[in-house]
Amino acid sequence: MDSKLKKDISDFIASLHLKSGDRLPSIEQIRRKIGSTQYKIYQELKEIAVERKYEIIHGSGIYLPGRKKIWKPYEYSVALISPGTLLEYDLINSLHYRFMKHNLNLLPLSIPHKDPGYEEEILKYLLGRRIWGLIIEPHPLSNENLKIINRMQTQGCRCILLSRQPELKKRYHFFTLDYYQLGKNVVDFAVNRKFRKIFFINHAYSNWHMQNLERGLITAVEQEGISCEILHDFLLQDSFSETWDWEKENLFQLEPDTLYVVENVENRASHIYNRLKQKKINSSMVLTFCRRKSNIDRRLPCFYMNDELRFNQISDKLLNTSIWTKTGVETKFEPELLLPDSLK
Repeated sequence: MDSKLKKDISDFIASLHLKSGDRLPSIEQIRRKIGSTQYKIYQELKEIAVERKYEIIHGSGIYLPGRKKIWKPYEYSVALISPGTLLEYDLINSLHYRFMKHNLNLLPLSIPHKDPGYEEEILKYLLGRRIWGLIIEPHPLSNENLKIINRMQTQGCRCILLSRQPELKKRYHFFTLDYYQLGKNVVDFAVNRKFRKIFFINHAYSNWHMQNLERGLITAVEQEGISCEILHDFLLQDSFSETWDWEKENLFQLEPDTLYVVENVENRASHIYNRLKQKKINSSMVLTFCRRKSNIDRRLPCFYMNDELRFNQISDKLLNTSIWTKTGVETKFEPELLLPDSLK
């Protein structure tokens, strides 16, 4: 090797007073300054880079140690994964339109919580695609899926979780509906209207949200001393005979002075309300909760979880945050009580 040429190159680099992470001048710039051929300069520069631990990036150049690496996704897409059909089409379309204005594509995926393996395969695929962002209500019983989400976040993907286990650390960004507070609000509603008993039908008891609702309900019930019964069942409907399994299998009986609490998915709450009217059990009432506007039954008191507000704030967080921190925070959205005219 040419020791004089090597010294000349080193002296030239030193004279530039480069800062940590700066890019070295190109071979052509060095050649014009000190002479020699491009090939000889390349050989000496390679040796200098190894000795001084410079970073060589093919197609880009040679950098001093301490270069700030800028993460770039392969695919500028935001995946939105939710179980079933929880999100309304109008909300998905408005999100899609908003992301498109920022040159991002929205991938809405409906993955039922009955199949955590399918969710895992999808997350592995998205990890390989190195997508820009992820919004997900993860399967509540799959630790493997959380590990993949953690790898995606470490890789640089902007991850937002729509639900949170109580013991899950706040290293993610959570935008959660406060179902724990909902459980306490249900008990307040029952106590204020002097119901003798609360009957809660938890049709999705493995879901984090529903687990939180049940915890809030049980905590408040113990404090107030009101009777409470909880049924873990999906309450399936036979669409041919228009009957429900709770009636055919005698899962529970409609009783007086009871507040029946059920999410109005597939008109479950509406059906129980109609049965109470048919049986003329006027001292009982159905209290429902939902996050879709289309599931609101105006005849029933309802705790509405405003998903539109939540997703507007989620898109603001994703699109307007310049530096995505690894230490996350939790943003909670409390339920809003909507009363029919007869109860106002």
